Amino acid sequence: MYWYNGPGYPMYPGNPGGPYYPAFPGAGWQLDYDSIEGHLWSYYPSLYHEVYPVVERVLNERDDPWRYPVPPRTMVEEMVAEVERRWQWSGEGGEGAAEVETQQRRLLRAFIFVILLDELLRRRRRIFR
Repeated sequence: MYWYNGPGYPMYPGNPGGPYYPAFPGAGWQLDYDSIEGHLWSYYPSLYHEVYPVVERVLNERDDPWRYPVPPRTMVEEMVAEVERRWQWSGEGGEGAAEVETQQRRLLRAFIFVILLDELLRRRRRIFR
């Protein structure tokens, strides 16, 4: 059996940074999961980086996965309202305290709802799949 990328054997042609693709993006350096995650984390919009810490604080206070494996929708909507209230008056977002139109408020609530659901799912996810 021929082992690619083993000691004394040639690099597999599709391997980034291999001798066949020296100009391939990422050539000469190996990406690990943490650097990939950190790089992709920077792609999120600035609004996400402003709202996410508030979502984490509210979930740390109110979420109890042992009592509510699936929290009721009313409870999640109350958490969304709490996140919106805290974020608007926290001063973290420059435009957070400004009055916004009804449509913008609906979009903001939907955005917060998605972030909150994502974090609830992440907290209930199994470690190994």
